[in-house]
Amino acid sequence: MKTRKLEIRCPLCGSVDVSYSCAPHCCFNHVCAECYATFEPVTTLAGGKVRGATPPDPLPDPADPAVACASCDSVAVYMAEDGLVCTGCGARLVLELTEVTPGEAPDPRRAHNGPSGPRPRGLARSPSILRSRNRGRVQAGRDCRSSIQL
Repeated sequence: MKTRKLEIRCPLCGSVDVSYSCAPHCCFNHVCAECYATFEPVTTLAGGKVRGATPPDPLPDPADPAVACASCDSVAVYMAEDGLVCTGCGARLVLELTEVTPGEAPDPRRAHNGPSGPRPRGLARSPSILRSRNRGRVQAGRDCRSSIQL
């Protein structure tokens, strides 16, 4: 079964310009590049298993949307013709969006590429990730900054 990379629409504005802004060992915080909303996707089991589902070719970029499988915790969750499927264990999944927070446009005086100076060493270069105002939010007792070198 062919799959394609996960596409998640912003729950507030409907944009598909959404980036994954953290790391699987920390949280699944995503940010919308249009309205700056943040949210976390989760999956639940839809019932049934799929055999022969393979990851898309090419594989998604690390900043592309990602979610953990409700069955095996793998992040090899992709879109199939009839919904989501985990290529790790074959589980059929349903996507839900949680922790939805309306965003705010970044303060241009604090822009990393603006007149205030150069980007701090080691900061990710993806514009969508740079726009994430929620990078330092605490999730489940963990500090998201632990996965991003500032």
